[in-house]
Amino acid sequence: MLTSILIAKIISPLFLIVSISMLLNRKYYQTMVNDLLENPPLMHLIAFMKLLFGILLVLFHNFWGPNWSVIITLLGWIAVLKATFFFLFPRVAIETGKKMIYNPKIITFTGIACLVLGLYLSLTGFPELRAFLNL
Repeated sequence: MLTSILIAKIISPLFLIVSISMLLNRKYYQTMVNDLLENPPLMHLIAFMKLLFGILLVLFHNFWGPNWSVIITLLGWIAVLKATFFFLFPRVAIETGKKMIYNPKIITFTGIACLVLGLYLSLTGFPELRAFLNL
């Protein structure tokens, strides 16, 4: 459980900061992701980093218990699967990304989902925050 709390403390601020930024700067993110999708070498580098991050999470946190820590395990497996899909089918992944980025609801949904996830992981990873908020 200590590993789960440590990982939650590391990734929850990332989710919170990026999600708030996405919600406040939707057009910027739409343009940035579109530009990113036009740069295959950078996409490969990001997929490599996602695969590395996912493998590290799966190796050090492959917990399938009936509690909140399974979220971290799922994040690791999702990263591994998404990166693997990109390496196996790069053109399909890029074309799918291009179709999705032009739907403004995608950025809003992603931002809200990451915000909720970041808040939840913050409350579970930082028990002192939960105590401060009387939750």
